[in-house]
Amino acid sequence: MKPFLYIDNWNRAQPRNRLEQLLEERSWPVERIRAQSSTLPAPLEYCGVFVGPSDSSAYDLDPWIVEERGTLRRLAQSGVPVLGLCFGSQMLGAALFGVDVVQRRRARESGFGEIVRAPAASDDPLLANLPDRLDVFHWHGDEVVPGHPDMEVLAASAACSNQIWRWRGGPAWGVQPHPEYDRAGLCAWFSQDEERFRAAGYDTGQAAAAAVDCGPAATMFENFLAIVAAQAAAAAGRRR
Repeated sequence: MKPFLYIDNWNRAQPRNRLEQLLEERSWPVERIRAQSSTLPAPLEYCGVFVGPSDSSAYDLDPWIVEERGTLRRLAQSGVPVLGLCFGSQMLGAALFGVDVVQRRRARESGFGEIVRAPAASDDPLLANLPDRLDVFHWHGDEVVPGHPDMEVLAASAACSNQIWRWRGGPAWGVQPHPEYDRAGLCAWFSQDEERFRAAGYDTGQAAAAAVDCGPAATMFENFLAIVAAQAAAAAGRRR
C-alpha cells in the first residue's frame, strides 16, 4: 500500500485527533508534512491525503500556501482521495475552483451547532451511515462559497450554506467544521490555544463546559479511510 499523506498546516503542535488515532489503529504507512516549514513531496505517490486546519487563509500569497494549492490540484486531478478540513477544505476548494471561491465571512462562525445534510448527500460515501442532522464544533472566519458547477454541497447550517462539499471530478471532499476531536480533544484545544480563542471573543471556559463528543460526525473519518482502502485494493487488483 502506498503511504497516506497527512498535511499538517498548523504552525504549532495540536492535540491528537481522531484521524491520527484511526491511522495508527490501521498501521498504515503515513507521511506527515508540516507544510509551513517543509517542502511538499514529489512525485505524488499516495493512497490518500488529509489536508488539515490552520490559522492562515487559503487566498494568502505565502509561498507555502501557493505551493500547497498547486500540489492539491495535482493530487486531486490524479484521482487520489483527498479530504480537507476547515482551512484544508478552503485550500482544496481554492485549488480546484480558484481562490475566489474562498471568501471572508462577515462574522466568524463559532461554537457548537447543527449542520443538516443536503439531498445530494443521500448516496455520498463520505456521509454514509450518518444522521441527517449533526452537532459539531465550528470555528472559521473564511468559507468556501457554493455555486461552482463542479462543486456539490452536501451539508449546510443556518450560518453557513456550505459546511461539507464534494468535487464532481473525483474523490475529493471539503469539511468546514471540526469533527476531528472528541470532548477531551476539544477541551485540550481550548486550553492550549486559549489566548487565540479569547482574542477572537470566545469564552473557552464556557465552551469546555458545553463540549460534546460529536461522535456521529466522526464517522466521516472512518468512511474516508474506507474509501481510500477500497481504491487502493482496486488498484492493487488491476496490477495483478
